[in-house]
Amino acid sequence: MMWLSALVAAACVLASLRRLTVAVAPTSLDAEELCKALTGRRAFRRLWAAIEAAPRVDWERGLMTAFAEHDERVREALVNELLTEVNGRTTAWSRVPRICASVATSAGFLFALITLLRTWGEEESPLTVGPALISAVNVFSLGIVGGAFCGVIHVRAMRAERASLGAIDRLVERMQSLTDALPQGLAGEVAQEVD
Repeated sequence: MMWLSALVAAACVLASLRRLTVAVAPTSLDAEELCKALTGRRAFRRLWAAIEAAPRVDWERGLMTAFAEHDERVREALVNELLTEVNGRTTAWSRVPRICASVATSAGFLFALITLLRTWGEEESPLTVGPALISAVNVFSLGIVGGAFCGVIHVRAMRAERASLGAIDRLVERMQSLTDALPQGLAGEVAQEVD
């Protein structure tokens, strides 16, 4: 039962870590670093070229393409669609750590009960109560530890989610300010870059 409790706890922690991964990095590139890199016209051109050449940066490429749109209403619709998509990515698996904490502790409790019942069913001696309790507590403690790890991961994932979405909002605001500041907008910069 010890191994089963450890296996369930480890599986729950791994599933919770998947949630943390999604919350920390909802996009391929760090939005905070992209925001820092956007300092002007030349920086935008270099960043555009780098994103166009990079593999698996579809969201960032979509954002650059959206801001390169001439029509302001179409640009706003494309940006809002991308923000909705990244919000969905960031909040994916958000309930998993809480559920995993519950599963890990419940499984630990179940396996501890099975350990107690199995030990007491085999031997009728009152001398076996102490070792049986120790074994059951060990099994249950693995479930508690797994649940505690899942709880910690849940708290960290919530903070990471807020930080990621905040960085993405700052990136969008920075790109919007660049669009407003450049005389021909980002669309003109992209057209010059393509030429």
